[in-house]
Amino acid sequence: MSAPLWLALLLLARPAPPEWLDRQVKALCESAPQLHYRLAGRSPEGRPIPLAIATARPQAIEQQLRLLVVAGQHGDESSPSHAALLWLRQAAITESFERVAVLLLPLVNPDGQAVARRHNGRGHDLNRDWGARSQPETALVQRVFNRWKPHVVLDIHEFDGLVGGRRAEPDWLEMLQTGTAPELDAITSGLQRALVARQAEVGESLRPVVTTPGNSALTLCHRHFAAAHRAVALLSETGDGRPDPAARLLSLLVAELNARAAVWKPRLDRLRSLESWRAPRELVPPAAPAPPRRRSSPPVPPPPRPILLGLACYALAMVSGIKLRDDSADS
Repeated sequence: MSAPLWLALLLLARPAPPEWLDRQVKALCESAPQLHYRLAGRSPEGRPIPLAIATARPQAIEQQLRLLVVAGQHGDESSPSHAALLWLRQAAITESFERVAVLLLPLVNPDGQAVARRHNGRGHDLNRDWGARSQPETALVQRVFNRWKPHVVLDIHEFDGLVGGRRAEPDWLEMLQTGTAPELDAITSGLQRALVARQAEVGESLRPVVTTPGNSALTLCHRHFAAAHRAVALLSETGDGRPDPAARLLSLLVAELNARAAVWKPRLDRLRSLESWRAPRELVPPAAPAPPRRRSSPPVPPPPRPILLGLACYALAMVSGIKLRDDSADS
């Protein structure tokens, strides 16, 4: 299927039913050996929350630079989930995932998306819950982060950038200047500038935004992971409701991380004390069972000599005869 046709189907499916998106993610993962499907969990209303893990080195994922992509926190923003799905389909064909492993959560709030509502099924705005992480969905994302220790986090959102049918402002890419981890801030700022430059090369405008910690700083996903976990964390906001800008940004991000993985990974490992961390073994294929040990056949005894066999039979007959006579005498 061509990319324009795929994109058209995504737009026609807006908003995509959560179960449909889960099936699409599973099918894409089954179509490419470097993609691995996991059911991260279920929403409070029982809808699936899929996790796609893209790596060509499942036995050594701790040696890769790891990126966590969070999409679909707001149920009335459907283009982030479509963008994640569009990128996953393209990546299954074009990406090798040798240096960078991607953990993709394409739809964190399926209950909200099922009814095109910003909040989750319990009425909470998930991207204002990261200070407390009181909701099952934010707790699930935190568990994924804790399990795989990603170095980089991208939180994808959509905004209504149209005023009177015209763009009011360009898409933007936000980072948190922590002020407490200068090396982390420098890496994040460098990545932000590189992505803005890459977008400009393809004719897209992307405005860099830098924020500092405030009273509500940690209630947002990317700010939480930057300040609390020292991750390189960014938030992207794309307008017009089209998935292709966010999908393209994600492709550029993976390309940039591939180019810098050899330098950035050891620095970020040192910042996070991950030098000796080992990834969960659930992606490692189970070892093939050892073949059963073949028991050696016991040696075949040599056939008895005819004379010895005859004597043995005679002795047995004599003993049996004596016993029979004794039994008859007793009766």
